[in-house]
Amino acid sequence: MRHSIRALLALGLLFGAAACTTPPGEQVAPPPGRERALIAFGARLPQDRPHPIWQAVAALSPRAFVFLGASVEPAPGRRALLPEPGEIERAAAALAAHPDFAHFRQFAAAKGIAIFAPGNGREADGDPPRPSAAREPSPRFLRWSRGASDDPAAPVSFQSHRLSLAGVDAQLILLDIESAGSLLRRREPSACPPAGPAPAEDSAAGLLDEAQWRWLEEELGKSADLRLIASGIQVIPSDPCSATWADFPAERRRLLQLLRRTGAQGVVLLSAGRRGEISRLPAFVIGYPLYEVTASPLDAASGEGASPLHRRAGPVHRDHFGIVAVERVGAEVVLELGLVGADGAVLAAEAVRLEELTYWPRSRAATSRSSSARRLE
Repeated sequence: MRHSIRALLALGLLFGAAACTTPPGEQVAPPPGRERALIAFGARLPQDRPHPIWQAVAALSPRAFVFLGASVEPAPGRRALLPEPGEIERAAAALAAHPDFAHFRQFAAAKGIAIFAPGNGREADGDPPRPSAAREPSPRFLRWSRGASDDPAAPVSFQSHRLSLAGVDAQLILLDIESAGSLLRRREPSACPPAGPAPAEDSAAGLLDEAQWRWLEEELGKSADLRLIASGIQVIPSDPCSATWADFPAERRRLLQLLRRTGAQGVVLLSAGRRGEISRLPAFVIGYPLYEVTASPLDAASGEGASPLHRRAGPVHRDHFGIVAVERVGAEVVLELGLVGADGAVLAAEAVRLEELTYWPRSRAATSRSSSARRLE
């Protein structure tokens, strides 16, 4: 794997030590003059097995934890099927009552850690989004998440939240690809054993409806130092065995063009996938390097089939969660993108100065062009 030495040292020495030797909430204090803060994220957890990973999450005391994509599983053996009425609601209630997760929620409440769980229209990574008419209202079964409405008829949809991370004004944008996403054709099960069928490419299919596209453009027009855009499926990588934005080429092109057209700076993508990895698009695509941190289901990283074309670190096949840490030393701000295991070990990392996520001069961006990335123009 290719890691940033700075990131490995910072993440490994600080995060690893905190996770392995320090009780939850009592992190190793940063040196004087240095500020650190982070968010953590991951995807689906089962309701019927232990969740040791929450101890590693708690040890880092993140400002927020974000569930990406499906946050719960329906009954075992039903991942490829649409759930029965009330099945996801019961699964989410079981997750909320799980001793390990309940303990983490108590810890989060005491420490002021926000938990976001937007939407849950898919049962597993690789399942196509369900039509909105068939989707159960999220707040009824995810009411323990931040931003959930008390009105059971009002679904948790796209959301935007503000966080202060080491003095950096961070905008957390949670896309809802579950409600409006088009149901795609599915390949034959033999196309990708043993994962089963996956969506087939459909250039006319859509992930976001027009209302969400308008909302996203408005959010990108707001002032922010750092923008974390969360998607339930991967944006940059393609995977023959799992749904990604590559299965929606017109939508992915529209998203990249929107980032360029609005002049939104400081964008980092967060996503869920079958394995953990860190990807990067070259600067010529949106005007500066675009990074994406992908975390797998918290207990079930898998998959070998994704293209490594834009991969910077990974793949990670151990249980893990993702982090975006902000470290400020004087005027310099460094983002540390990482994947952390259940034992607190850093499994993949990449460091980037926040100032690098601003629009590069055209001549400099042009030098980042490569034939392997032209397909994304």
